[in-house]
Amino acid sequence: MSDAYLDEKSAVPRPFTDESLVSFAEYLDSKRLDGKCARFSDLQLMDIYKIAPYVYIFDIDHADGKWPLRFFGSKLVEAYGRDLTGSDIHDAIQGPERDALIQAMDKMIADRKSLWTIVTIETEANSDTRESKLVAYERLAYPLLGESGAVDHVISIVHVYPTPIDHPFQTRHFD
Repeated sequence: MSDAYLDEKSAVPRPFTDESLVSFAEYLDSKRLDGKCARFSDLQLMDIYKIAPYVYIFDIDHADGKWPLRFFGSKLVEAYGRDLTGSDIHDAIQGPERDALIQAMDKMIADRKSLWTIVTIETEANSDTRESKLVAYERLAYPLLGESGAVDHVISIVHVYPTPIDHPFQTRHFD
């Protein structure tokens, strides 16, 4: 990776440089309220239509602990080999770092901080794809506020590497 993206408001460098991740971060940062979380109702996928195929959104049901995927971009469907819209994200996450990633996402929601991760996983063979495959990707996720002021949604973008380089699992929270 080259020089990390440095948010003008933060002295902490962000660990990503991919153009789509930087564009996504700039969009979400422009929607934040008082430097905190953006509201779900303030986001429009058409504002980021060029990168929307790499975006997914999940809802957070605090009552039953489910996180159903509301939107799963078309390029992610291609990378994963199936459409995960409607699936609970707890069931959709794969790989040996699954528990660590869910723990990092729980912390993101509780602390209302953005989350960056990088990992290589092996997808599962399913009815749509007869073979498993390696997928290396970076993920950038932001918690979003619902009408009640609680974090009720998460929006995330995934940069899928064209060649699955073996990236060790890493995660970082940032403002």
